[in-house]
Amino acid sequence: MTHSGQKGFGMTKHGRSGHATRSPRFRFLQKLEAQKNDRKDRSRIEDPKQSVEDLFHPRQPTRA
Repeated sequence: MTHSGQKGFGMTKHGRSGHATRSPRFRFLQKLEAQKNDRKDRSRIEDPKQSVEDLFHPRQPTRA
């Protein structure tokens, strides 16, 4: 971990992290993963208008 810099950011599931981030297949896979997570997160939030602050620092319970 000397000169890898910011290229291997933990998401990479392979050793040559700084290398494979540039490959189109990797970007394609990442986009797929992002979409999947997006859908999952959006279904978890019942109220899409609810702000991130309310989600992570709830002041008072919105539904009791």
